[in-house]
Amino acid sequence: MEKAKTRQEMADEYGYHRNTFAKVLKDNNITLTPGLLTLKEQELIYEKLGRPYYKRRSNKQKKTTSE
Repeated sequence: MEKAKTRQEMADEYGYHRNTFAKVLKDNNITLTPGLLTLKEQELIYEKLGRPYYKRRSNKQKKTTSE
């Protein structure tokens, strides 16, 4: 089941810093309500920006090198 997402989660999906993501939203005339992004708002973002093909790994997922 889909859920509401934070702006940080959406920015991570696109590989942007959250401030850059906010600028991208503004440049694309995407106005959102404060708080979590609803499913409807997420779909609006996907519609205007396209589905992200890049998903940044979180720090927990990054491989560590051992010597």
